[in-house]
Amino acid sequence: MKHTRTIIVTRLSCLYFLVLAPCLLLNTCSPSEDTIAQYREVFLDPPTEYRPLPITHSYFLTDPGTLDWLEEVNAGGTVLDVGVRPKKGGDDEMWIEHSYMNDPLLFESLRNTITELKARGRQIWIYDELGYPSGNAGGRVLDGHPEYQVWALSCRAFIPENDMVRVEVKQNQVEGCFAFQTKNDILVSAGAIDLTKEARNGSFSWHAPGYNWKVCLFERYQPDTWKRHNVSRRNVNIMDKNAIARFIEITHERYAEELGTQLQDVELFFTDEPQFGATEPWIYGKKEAPPAVQWCDELPIAFEEKKGYPVA
Repeated sequence: MKHTRTIIVTRLSCLYFLVLAPCLLLNTCSPSEDTIAQYREVFLDPPTEYRPLPITHSYFLTDPGTLDWLEEVNAGGTVLDVGVRPKKGGDDEMWIEHSYMNDPLLFESLRNTITELKARGRQIWIYDELGYPSGNAGGRVLDGHPEYQVWALSCRAFIPENDMVRVEVKQNQVEGCFAFQTKNDILVSAGAIDLTKEARNGSFSWHAPGYNWKVCLFERYQPDTWKRHNVSRRNVNIMDKNAIARFIEITHERYAEELGTQLQDVELFFTDEPQFGATEPWIYGKKEAPPAVQWCDELPIAFEEKKGYPVA
């Protein structure tokens, strides 16, 4: 069972800390010897719902011996899917497979596997992605919808020398550009000068009307590299409602359609670390990376509705 990760479900431990530990600390109750013995017995041979659940992906659907392997390792069940092993697609992106969720034979095998797992009293979770982070659906969310790719908003600062500064615009989309006076290295918003029009026309030079000024350029862009793993990978913008609706349609709704009444035998869907991949270079302290935050078209609209003034 290579490439298998295990979820250790610790609900029994939580029960101990929530019920027994406070009693012991506060001296409000003292468990009897019978109670202690009972808990010890349960820990030695816990029910299936308290056992580890290995993530086996689609191994179950292609290797009948996996069911017996679960028994051997005393697993409480498994986390499985109808995906294929993550690989490079034709566009050289990692973990992209455009046939993901489109194999009728794998769905048939999934239904049979769920029946067998249920008969053996094992728990069934479904892994909702080809390869983490969840939200991409094996690359299918972006098929025909490049606008669903993750967006980032970066801020680069320029400090005038001898009252002059050259603002270098690198991205095609400029959300804003403002000159601020500074006091004790803190930007003063009052009296800020809007240079957005100049920045949207490209790089420009600006003459500061005095000392202690800083120009902040806010640029919007779509990163194509997942920095955490240093691989070429377009992530999905999980702040975009339409992108997530498409992910749910391709993945969760397809499982519901294929499983029918068997869906009630599935305990839950395992969503694997959806994340804001666009801002990782800055978060991880890379000096060459400007500060950046995740961005979507809905953000300025929602911000103004809530605050009563525009975000820029």
